[in-house]
Amino acid sequence: MHPVLAELCAAEDFVDRRRVVHSALAALGLSTLGYICMTWIGKTPTPLAACTAHEDPGWVRRYIARHHCRVDPRLRHAASAALPLMWQTEGLAMLSADARPSAALLEFIAELGATGTGSGLTLSLPGDSGRERYFITLTSSADTTDMLRDVLGPAVVLALAVHDFYTCHCALPTHAKLRGAPLTPLYRRIMQALLQGLPDKEIAATLALTRSNLDYHMRQLRKRFGAHNRLQLLQAMKGATDAPAPDTAPGAPQRQGESPARSLTSPPGG
Repeated sequence: MHPVLAELCAAEDFVDRRRVVHSALAALGLSTLGYICMTWIGKTPTPLAACTAHEDPGWVRRYIARHHCRVDPRLRHAASAALPLMWQTEGLAMLSADARPSAALLEFIAELGATGTGSGLTLSLPGDSGRERYFITLTSSADTTDMLRDVLGPAVVLALAVHDFYTCHCALPTHAKLRGAPLTPLYRRIMQALLQGLPDKEIAATLALTRSNLDYHMRQLRKRFGAHNRLQLLQAMKGATDAPAPDTAPGAPQRQGESPARSLTSPPGG
């Protein structure tokens, strides 16, 4: 397992997962990682879900709301090639299929440049059904692609690790369900703490458990729900009829913008 993927699977919460990705980006001299799933209605690309965890959420929402995907030339080029597309923001107009760039394309390029993005690479991967495609974009503030060429291999591996996490390790196994006898009061309290977004250290302190005892109970909960990691366990618990309702504590971590396998933001959520 790739180290970044292993760290993502072991991360305790959304903040920790975001730190893992941002640290990997910084190590490569990159700025952001965009992740979006598209389908096509006729010849029109239509977003299904997007992740706002690793780039400016405001930009992602504008990208969707203003239908930039309809004129974004990176999508067509990346989808038609097996290799990632390297691009410069100022040169995107030349990737257009039209002889003259449209006003909508020029608006998209101007807004992308306003985010501080000078260049990037975009990789496209097919979805399971064959009707959708995932687009992963890593960006840099540099105006040329010279630096991207130097880190192309590690950048692609990072993109694939994030894709593997969201598509294979976030998704709840089809067999996941509560198994065996009803949960004990202790397990229900652990579940409630997990649903509140508390890290293991706080859960152990709150329930007067040692970390090793909590680790044991967490393994038993994963086994009971048929989950392979913490994120799958959380999703399984949310869907279980026996799961306790989480307290609505102020400041509890929100995950709506993280997993593109679940939802689209208003209009991505990721």
